[in-house]
Amino acid sequence: MKNLKILITNKPFTLNLINMVISCIGNRLTFLVIIKIMMFGNFQVLGVGAVSIIKILPMVLFSAFVGKFVDRSNRATILIWTDVLEGITVLSLIFFQNPIYVLIIFLINCTIDIFADVALFAYYEQILEKEEIPIANSIQNGVGSIINILGPVIAAIIVAAFNNETAFFIDSMTFFIGAICTILCKYYYHKSGDVKNIKKDKESLKTSYKIVSKNKKLKYILLILVVVTFITEPQGPLMFIFGEEYLNLNVSQSSLFISAIGVGAFIASAISLKKAKLVDNMNAILAVVMLDGLALIILTNIKSFIVALICFGFFGVTSTIFGLTIRNTIQLDVSEEDIGKVYAFKNMIISPIKVISMILGSLLVMYFTTSINIFKYSGFLEVTFALIISIVYFHGKSKSKKTTNNTYL
Repeated sequence: MKNLKILITNKPFTLNLINMVISCIGNRLTFLVIIKIMMFGNFQVLGVGAVSIIKILPMVLFSAFVGKFVDRSNRATILIWTDVLEGITVLSLIFFQNPIYVLIIFLINCTIDIFADVALFAYYEQILEKEEIPIANSIQNGVGSIINILGPVIAAIIVAAFNNETAFFIDSMTFFIGAICTILCKYYYHKSGDVKNIKKDKESLKTSYKIVSKNKKLKYILLILVVVTFITEPQGPLMFIFGEEYLNLNVSQSSLFISAIGVGAFIASAISLKKAKLVDNMNAILAVVMLDGLALIILTNIKSFIVALICFGFFGVTSTIFGLTIRNTIQLDVSEEDIGKVYAFKNMIISPIKVISMILGSLLVMYFTTSINIFKYSGFLEVTFALIISIVYFHGKSKSKKTTNNTYL
């Protein structure tokens, strides 16, 4: 309970947490409706794949610019305007639900989200003390995981009980409420969002690369993240198709996998509040990569809805450990004026990998194999990679110790 005092003592953080909660619920609604629209027809794989690729494409195209822009701009102002703009665009979906128009609006909103995501990440540096950051990240992930548990259920109930228009209206209102939360942070609690020391850095990519290359832990974690992302990313867009093919589930039922991921994420966040080293430990990261792969193999060899929920829950644990480790490392080791660039640099590296992986996964399912095999082979590849990277890591570690010992001798 001691760690939760930050919710009382730091009101701007609490307001940002409220903003995150209502935004996540609204986003789940819109995402479920969009998937529902795309699943209607003869091009399910193409439609679902298009949604997932569009979600990532802006990161590939704009991450470098966004990081530089955020580090030179007022972060609170960016958050206010992005919420207002997304509220308006989602509101327009009430009147126009043609699949092409829906995808265009989705692309616009995903582009706006890049600015909001990087600005919020950098804004945390200004509303939190350094010692509060690990605790705040764990709380944020814990609350986010609860929303991932309840969000799909709430979304499925609303979509089933009402209609698409109601879902879009609720989501649009969450953006406007989010803007009000940030306005209170900026003007009432005087968390302006201004950057104290603005660097006139024309080569933000080069600067970000230098910062990452000097941080051995961050560099190693990014390498693991790149490879694991390439192996496992197709599982996201194919999850609903996997549920239909493997367990005969509809979209609403398959959305419970997201809830299971949320349960796993909550467990990992709760543990990290007690044991901070869990998200600052290379041994733990290497172990969860191995176990993640084994969970995929189990998932595709035991045809059970309960087993599937348990496996997806474990995926939530692994993704949370990765996420918290990266967030803590960047926010604690990188200076305030460079946080936006480094965070965007991470997105810029990962985003193309996600796109390539999802396209490859979609093409394989469309022409060569099934979503079940994609999940199964991903598990084997992940276990193999975990074994290789563990051998390399521990060999390098033992070699480093021998060099140190020889120096003393």
